[in-house]
Order: sequence, then C-alpha cells, then structure tokens
Amino acid sequence: MKIPVDDIPQSPKEISFSERTEELNEIYAEGSARDFRFPPSLHVVLVYYRSGKELFFHGRFEGSIGASCSRCLKDFSLKMDRQFEFVLIPDPATPARGAEELSRGDLGLSFYSTEEIDLSPLIMEQVMLALPTRPLCAEDCRGLCGGCGADLNREACACSATTGDPRMALGRERQDSTMPVPKRRTSKRVKNQRRAHDALTTPQWSSCAHCGETVLPHRACSKCGYYRGRAALKIAES
Repeated sequence: MKIPVDDIPQSPKEISFSERTEELNEIYAEGSARDFRFPPSLHVVLVYYRSGKELFFHGRFEGSIGASCSRCLKDFSLKMDRQFEFVLIPDPATPARGAEELSRGDLGLSFYSTEEIDLSPLIMEQVMLALPTRPLCAEDCRGLCGGCGADLNREACACSATTGDPRMALGRERQDSTMPVPKRRTSKRVKNQRRAHDALTTPQWSSCAHCGETVLPHRACSKCGYYRGRAALKIAES
C-alpha cells in the first residue's frame, strides 16, 4: 500500500485494506524453527493526516496467525488484534546527521525522503513488534518432559526419577540424616526468656557444720551465725 505525500490531508482520513504477508513468512522461514506462520493477508484499518510536513498514522490490524508453542511445540492459532501508531517527518539529509545526539522525542520518529509513502514495511514492522517473544498455547502449558519427551499436558511422565549428580550423593545423605535447620538464628537472650525456663525448682539445702541446722548453700547459719567454720554473724542469745 502506497500513499502519495501530497494526497495526505490535514483532517484525519480512514482507509481499510489487506496487507500481504509473503515477506513475513520468508523472514520467519529462514530459521531452523518456524515459530509463526502468517495467513496470505492481514486486515488493516488505518487513519492518517498531516500537520505541516509531519505525517501521523494510527490504526489497528487483525488476523489469525499460526504459531508453535515454545513449551510443548504444539501448533495453535494466535488471534491478533493490535493497535499501532507512528509519525513520519522529513529526512534532514544533512551530512552531519549521524554525529548528532538524538533527543528523547526523536527516538519514536521515522523519516521519509520520497514523494510517496510505502506503508508495507511500516505495517510489517508493527506486526513483528506485536508478536510475543515466547508463544504459548495456554498460560498453564506444562510443556514436554526433559527426559522422555512426553507431553505433560496429555499424559504423565513415564521416565524414572532422576538420581541427580552422583558427586553430590554424600551431601544428599547428610541432608537426609540431619535435623531440620531453623529459619533464623535465636539469640541467647531470647532463648533464656522462654516460658519453659519459668518452672519452679526445689532449693538445694545443706547442714551447718557447726550446729547441724538446715541452711541454704552459701548462706550463714541463722541459728549459730557460723559460715565455713568461723563466726560470720552475731546472734543474740534468747
């Protein structure tokens, strides 16, 4: 689809056309895996107008595209209905253009230098940008088994459970035999403040070596006042 620059009006004008996709099929057929297969044409609705020498385009394209799931490799139909927009400005065609620093606004612009706008490469670029990076037949697709290649969406995996790297066998045995590891370390202060330490304990009693009275350890006798064989307290006689 080509539009002469002089025929682009200042007021928006809408057109509908079918864009051929042979070039897109050739591009994706060059690789070893064909992730996408395009129909003969895509339906495009385009609105275009001008403001001075700047040309504005926006619209949408729709169609059904064949794709291969990146997980299970099954072919499925991908419904495309996307909107797009782009702006074309005259090419300055200055020799020093390549040495200029592009501003933030220039990054979203494209240039034209002919008297006729070829929309085919511009539409094709918008279609390629709209394609998913990893096509999926479903969001919950389980894919293929890495061992036997079974489709996990249809059947259970029949291969034996993997034993892992034999060099890590000793580490796995130790991991199975050890106690569980706590999620975080506990300080001694927190450990000693647990209620399990609040249980009552029986006091340890001993006998006074001087008079034989029952006393607490490391205490002077309350009857005779002796502690470790010497008088430590003066006891008033009753």
